[in-house]
Amino acid sequence: MDSYIFIVITSLVSLSVLLLSPPDKFYKICAPWYKKFTWRAWLTISMNLIVMFLTLLKQSSDQKESDRKQRQINRIERANSSMRAQLELFNLQYDSNSEKIFRKLDSSSQKRPIPSKQRPVLDLCNRGIQVDLINDSTISVDIPYCAITQEDAYNVDLQDIVLLHNNGKYLILSTTSTKFPKNIAISRETGKAIQYDLHPVNKSMLDSIYFFVKGSYMNNDNSLTFKVSDIFKHSPTTSKWVRLVGIEDANVRRYLLSKKLL
Repeated sequence: MDSYIFIVITSLVSLSVLLLSPPDKFYKICAPWYKKFTWRAWLTISMNLIVMFLTLLKQSSDQKESDRKQRQINRIERANSSMRAQLELFNLQYDSNSEKIFRKLDSSSQKRPIPSKQRPVLDLCNRGIQVDLINDSTISVDIPYCAITQEDAYNVDLQDIVLLHNNGKYLILSTTSTKFPKNIAISRETGKAIQYDLHPVNKSMLDSIYFFVKGSYMNNDNSLTFKVSDIFKHSPTTSKWVRLVGIEDANVRRYLLSKKLL
């Protein structure tokens, strides 16, 4: 039963008892003070107290529900305001009627790409590093990088350093002078390779050579910068170039750090 209906019924019953009963049924003049009120009087008083209590309880409940709804409306308004502000940065607007996002047709606004929720990740392309022997003292090097996520990498800037490990010591053989074009983007479909010829190098030196690739790239709105710091070596077992791990990786990085190349 709804609380309001109960309150109304209780009030009507109390009023009926009061109107239909003679006064002496409520109050006894000659009785002791603690017996002056009859059971009808106490019933009427109790009903009225119940009505007052339920009324206050209902008002409190209604106020709490109203406050809860208002807080929810305020949260939605703040979220919508934040969303509209974010959309404005990328020349977009929200149509509340169709609940869709549209691009504004204001040519004076600065056009920016829609920000990505997933960070781009650069790594070797599937074909891996290619090292070919040109002659007895020259090799060609091809180190391809691709984006391995759905998001493209922007403003990619990579540099390659070649190291030789001989008799427990490291030696820098070469640093590539070829620079990537400015504002270059790399995707999963379109990679970019570091390519050059290295001389003098012979085939027997391949297992002692390291390729250190360093640089950076950015996300699609240039708000975040990511570092590249990869070291590769030739595996005589698989005849492929693999990424260094563990103690060997730590030793090479310690040397690069001492040369201020890391």
